[in-house]
Amino acid sequence: MVHCHWLTAGSFIVLAITGLNLLYGKSVIMPFVGQSVFATLTAYGKLAHNFLGLSFAAWIVLMPVVWIKHNIPTLRDLLWLVADGGSFAKGVHPPAKQINSG
Repeated sequence: MVHCHWLTAGSFIVLAITGLNLLYGKSVIMPFVGQSVFATLTAYGKLAHNFLGLSFAAWIVLMPVVWIKHNIPTLRDLLWLVADGGSFAKGVHPPAKQINSG
């Protein structure tokens, strides 16, 4: 379950960086690194962007499927809600499973 989150987050970060490079790199990055280095970075970035786009889309679709069973409320969740997650009582923290209503 944690892997699904980090694979989605990691691919999003790479997609954001490579996408910004494709949009604004010529005017922002190329003056600092030079034309040949920029061309190499952009070529590899475009490849990463194209392939990770598919990965990101797959993980976005799979994330709700993987997490749906953890989001079904149980009695423990209802007790957590009644106690407001222990927000107003000092030293009281009602038990919650992996995902709570907070």
